Amino acid sequence: MTPQRFDNRRHGLSYWQPRLVALSAEFSKPTRAIAAQRLAQWCALNGGGLTAAELRGHLEDVQNVLAQAGVRQGVVRRPQSPPAEPPTRPRLRIIK
Repeated sequence: MTPQRFDNRRHGLSYWQPRLVALSAEFSKPTRAIAAQRLAQWCALNGGGLTAAELRGHLEDVQNVLAQAGVRQGVVRRPQSPPAEPPTRPRLRIIK
């Protein structure tokens, strides 16, 4: 499948809404969800709409913020090293 090419003209919400999935395919699912919510706001900020490069810039910003927040919340963890020795069986104590 060849990637869809977008031109450098500014487009509004009605243009970008159906094309958002194609443009944001390599981004994470939470990034795409936030982009779908914020698309109208981003288009309104620039007055004349957004170019593909501007929309991609917004998507990259959201992706970076989510990655930083994940690190701060402990979501992204270092891989745990395997234990050095196998665990020993617990000893049974006889109580008189």
